[in-house]
Amino acid sequence: MRVFVCATKSEAQGLVERFRLKKSSVKFGESGASFGEKSVNVWLGEGILLFICGVGFGKNGENAQIFGEILAKFSPKTAINFGICGCNSDEIGVGEGFLWDENSAPKGASLICVSAPQTTKISAPTISLYDMESAKFKEICAKFGVKFKIYKVVSDHLIDAKIDKANTCALLRAHAEKIGEL
Repeated sequence: MRVFVCATKSEAQGLVERFRLKKSSVKFGESGASFGEKSVNVWLGEGILLFICGVGFGKNGENAQIFGEILAKFSPKTAINFGICGCNSDEIGVGEGFLWDENSAPKGASLICVSAPQTTKISAPTISLYDMESAKFKEICAKFGVKFKIYKVVSDHLIDAKIDKANTCALLRAHAEKIGEL
């Protein structure tokens, strides 16, 4: 089984369509986990589970514990964080995708996990991409011994960025086929 993690439904929409995923009624906590009987945003398909974790894993990161429960319950071989990121360089076009895993990173680009959307251009000697889930995602995968991949698509160049749902869906839908091959 592969587990995909997206922050929002608009980030996940292309995967839902590509893999014909169905909304699940899975409740976590039935196994006695401390967060109780919380219905979570999980979508299922053949060999795939998609968890919509909320931006930054939700307010105060509360969905991180649920992601850990998902990894424990389903024991996936790989977990993939798929979503958007901002970029500090105009050299990188909106819609360009970048892939990281535990052994490699794209040459010349670093991924920086932040706690709030970056809306100010930041001068840096290297190309920096900014997201809000990758650090917690990697931490939880490591804790459960699950291999990870992070695939981020540039959505903006940090200048008063206003990211809407329709644009996010369109940007990521274009990469859903590629992400399915990971």
